[in-house]
Amino acid sequence: MASIEEKVEEHFKALLDDLDIRHFGKTEEINSSITKALKEADSKSGGSGVNYPDIQLLLQNKTRRDIPVMIEAKGTKGKLEKLMPGGDIELVSGGKNPNRAVQQFAVNGALHYGLAILDEGTYSEVIIIGINGTTLEEGRVKDPEAKAYYVSKKNDMIPKELIDFDFVQMKKSNIDAFFAELDKLS
Repeated sequence: MASIEEKVEEHFKALLDDLDIRHFGKTEEINSSITKALKEADSKSGGSGVNYPDIQLLLQNKTRRDIPVMIEAKGTKGKLEKLMPGGDIELVSGGKNPNRAVQQFAVNGALHYGLAILDEGTYSEVIIIGINGTTLEEGRVKDPEAKAYYVSKKNDMIPKELIDFDFVQMKKSNIDAFFAELDKLS
């Protein structure tokens, strides 16, 4: 079955537009530190090369607390995330291709980008989101799914799942309450 990744990306970009949440495309620059982090980190295949998250956000509250959001899209059944037996997000795969999970699964790829931003040093927290869908109905994604995690240096960069995550939480009017929820995760 062919991937519907582009349609998944379109679906979630339209959702962000409807919620009036500013988003940035693959090659659009949010700021120089995020661009530097994505440029200097190993690519998803493990070599050199620039990293391009499918969708990027920069959430800001009134006190200028900024949290980058890296979103990776897939469009194939079962490609939302790959976990290790203990429940952690797989970053290094066994077998011939140690980068397989990062390349093939949405959450895993988003975590790769998020860790690159934290490693660069400007930011101490990031949100990663994997988005997926598998079926089109009249040109629209029939079964969109998203899974989000909060990753911060204060939590030793261990991803904390955002249970019941909804993009509505990222609206400007909800951002302070959303940040308060993030602060409870440890």
